[in-house]
Amino acid sequence: MNFRKTFTFLALYGAASSAFAIDGKKQYEMLCGACHSADGKGAGGGSFPPLAGSRWVKGDPERLVQIVLHGLEGPVNVLDKSYNLAMPPQGAALTDEQIAAITTYVRGAWGNKQDAITPDLVKQARIATAERHSMWKVEELLKEWPLPPKKGPLKNLRATIYNGKFKKMPNFAELEPDDLEEDQTGFLDLNVIDRKNDYAVVWEGDFTPKVGGSHTFTLDSDDGARVFVNEKLVAEIKGLGPMGRKVEVPVALGKRSFRLRVEYFQFKGGQGLSLTARKGEHWLRFTKPKTEIKPSKPKPIPFLAKEEARIFRNFIKGSTARAIGVGYPEQVNLTFSADQLAMDLAWIGDFMDAGLHWTGRGKGWQLPAGQRVVNFGVGPAFALQLNELGAWPTAWQPGVDATFGGYILDKKRRPEFRYHVAGLDFRDKPIATSERELVRNIRIKAGENPPQDLSLRLSGGGAKALGSHAFELVNGVRLEVTKGRATTPVVTPDGVVLRLKPQPGENRIGLRYVWR
Repeated sequence: MNFRKTFTFLALYGAASSAFAIDGKKQYEMLCGACHSADGKGAGGGSFPPLAGSRWVKGDPERLVQIVLHGLEGPVNVLDKSYNLAMPPQGAALTDEQIAAITTYVRGAWGNKQDAITPDLVKQARIATAERHSMWKVEELLKEWPLPPKKGPLKNLRATIYNGKFKKMPNFAELEPDDLEEDQTGFLDLNVIDRKNDYAVVWEGDFTPKVGGSHTFTLDSDDGARVFVNEKLVAEIKGLGPMGRKVEVPVALGKRSFRLRVEYFQFKGGQGLSLTARKGEHWLRFTKPKTEIKPSKPKPIPFLAKEEARIFRNFIKGSTARAIGVGYPEQVNLTFSADQLAMDLAWIGDFMDAGLHWTGRGKGWQLPAGQRVVNFGVGPAFALQLNELGAWPTAWQPGVDATFGGYILDKKRRPEFRYHVAGLDFRDKPIATSERELVRNIRIKAGENPPQDLSLRLSGGGAKALGSHAFELVNGVRLEVTKGRATTPVVTPDGVVLRLKPQPGENRIGLRYVWR
């Protein structure tokens, strides 16, 4: 007996009971016993769903509370039996205290050992679904509050895994195991084996059939498998091949514990293993189907800048792997690439949806959450242009020394990016000045002999000149060069380019982007 768990449950149950001073057992027998019976096994010889030993009363307590509050309709499977009855809602008839007392009793009676449910939990559940006026559908309910995993029939289960290119069942006595795993699920489960090809596995565990007598064992596999009961070979599928080669064999079993050993090997391609034992309506499923895990679409997590700027360091589509996303309270946003030393993107509206990267071990490239996104081109921000401007390079040119020096934040958490290019030190600070305007102040510190052949890309392709220092970019964005010791910027097929002519000491460049 686990005295700690028992004591914890009794303490919670006692605290909950004393808190609302309602006898949960009496309430249950008076209000619920007619259908579910006093012993929790279902009235009418099992005509109604049992609560004793049911997964429906285990796990997340809100699932059971919601069923009592709003009812449940549709086919439901309880302890391997299907029922198609409606559980009427009781939320209008019962108080929070009554529901807490009844559900606490159900979760602690007839062998159930779940924590108590408090009136406050019921109250919060009632508030959260106050707008609901229909009974729960089974699929709808389980999507919000899934059932706890079902345990398989095998106890003391152990899996021994072997690496190798097997085209037939190997002699395991001659092999050295690669891994050994204790399995608490009670199933032979290929999903928990972190391999796709070139391995074999041996499971060993104990099982007790529900009834004695001759059982039909059904085995299917991709690739080969064989089954032993008390060290006697009872079923086998040889060689390579897909699922669909199943064999059925009778096996005499008494109503006592047996030792099961299952051997399986996987060469290439698909994986699969299925094993059941059946006698009439009584049967045991020993395996879980091999499933390909498909990534589900994560729930949105809006990441917004409200009173100060916010930084988002992750994979942003349209920038590089070392993108630094910056969202400003004025709802103008940008990404700066630490690889290219460039402002890659800018947009207005919402900043980022962090759901992709903040859910589990989320991977992938996230698009900006706002609108009117401006892409400032491909490749590094700087290039050497010794003669006429040609196509902008997509990678850093040989001889261009470029390093990123990080960023510092001001009191409003707005970053100033620092980097070093071709002997010049840059301090680059973008600031959103309104909901449609972004100002970028760049300070350049140069030595005695600064380079005179370095160019800075200010935009992507598709730009049109509106004057000597103003340009129309994509999505109706206007670019203005407001200050700086530089030659007149020019429009190229790859964007607006500014030929730098820095003087010794500090030089300044001012840029203004306006969404019109």
